[in-house]
Amino acid sequence: MKKLAIFWLVLFFSQTLKATSLSFSTFLGGGSFEYFRGIEINPVTHEIVLSGFTDSFDFPTTSGTFDNSFNGGNRDVLVTKFDSTATNLIFSTFLGGAEEERSYTLDLDENGFAYVGGYSFSSNFPTANAYDATHN
Repeated sequence: MKKLAIFWLVLFFSQTLKATSLSFSTFLGGGSFEYFRGIEINPVTHEIVLSGFTDSFDFPTTSGTFDNSFNGGNRDVLVTKFDSTATNLIFSTFLGGAEEERSYTLDLDENGFAYVGGYSFSSNFPTANAYDATHN
């Protein structure tokens, strides 16, 4: 099983800027490839949110999230949140339809809500309260 290593180097500031040790590091992935395009740190909770896309049908997801199953096509969007130490997976979900989806951007608002942008080739991409719910 191939997994992509995710590394975060946290810098602690004192009188001089030094990166003297690796604060934490973890693996995250399924049996194929993951492409991470966005990372945001919640400034209040320091939780780590990642977005990107995967072609791993077995990418780790958490129960109770939007979508626990790879939806088909070449790739699905992924959105994952770790706690501030990257030792606990808070949530992880797929987002996609029957064709290919990719995510290229991620942002968090002041309440910690994640906004993910990308594209979809799927006519059955899930929408809710949409400006346009039709794949054009």
